[in-house]
Amino acid sequence: MTTILMTGVTGTVMSPLCARLLEEGHTIVAVVRPAKEASPTERLAKGLDVSEEARRNLFVLSGDITQELGGVALEELRWWHGKIEKLVHGAASIKFVESPDNQVFNTNVLGTENMLHIAEMLRVPELHYVSTAYVCGAAEHFTEQDLGETQNHRNAYERSKARAEGLVRRFPGSFSIYRIPVI
Repeated sequence: MTTILMTGVTGTVMSPLCARLLEEGHTIVAVVRPAKEASPTERLAKGLDVSEEARRNLFVLSGDITQELGGVALEELRWWHGKIEKLVHGAASIKFVESPDNQVFNTNVLGTENMLHIAEMLRVPELHYVSTAYVCGAAEHFTEQDLGETQNHRNAYERSKARAEGLVRRFPGSFSIYRIPVI
């Protein structure tokens, strides 16, 4: 089975994917942001419906992808060096309007940049990036091969996800970009 580093596992898209991968026998290393009301492990446990057997293959790293090294302690990252086969990066801000503290940009662009850095540091050979169909902006024609950075974007979310796709395309290993629609 595969060892997979995942982000966004407390969200609507990534939580069921994480659960399925665990039930199939994969090992998941989840980067989860702490919150005032719950630890990263508690946050993940609330929304993750898996068997006790599957839960044994779940490792939670407390972190914040907007911070250097994803906010994860360097010692913890070093332990996973060479042990992770795939990164599935699904953490994102889905807000359309940018906040005064640049939360959309920081999460979607800097967060992606930080996770790419971690992937390179840990020698992760394969990346799967969850983007959005809306990187097309206001384009009337757009294909899977089109890069969304040059489009006429209507909001901060579209702009930031397109920019993050540009970063992903420079990943030195193999990568896939999944442009999902509105959920």
